[in-house]
Amino acid sequence: MTETFTTDVAEGSGAEPEPGAAARPADIFTCREVIRIISGVERRPPGERLDEYYWAELLAGCTESEVLEATWEHYRRQSRPIWPADILGWVAARRADSDADR
Repeated sequence: MTETFTTDVAEGSGAEPEPGAAARPADIFTCREVIRIISGVERRPPGERLDEYYWAELLAGCTESEVLEATWEHYRRQSRPIWPADILGWVAARRADSDADR
């Protein structure tokens, strides 16, 4: 016999579901993935400018999905190297568009 348990969460109770990949904050592992992408696209070994701790500190206000989407979007449209400022600019523009749509 299988038992099924359900719970009801009252609105405004503060109980939130675990964040999905889209809401997870960018961290050191996200930045390592970005650096791996950069190294593959630019076909060069990671250099001095690609310190994941530095990138993680700069991109701390972004989500994992925003950082990865911004990275791929940059390389779809640009041939120059990507910098943290490119990602931050993309995220700010995307959030402004999202706020304008509300």
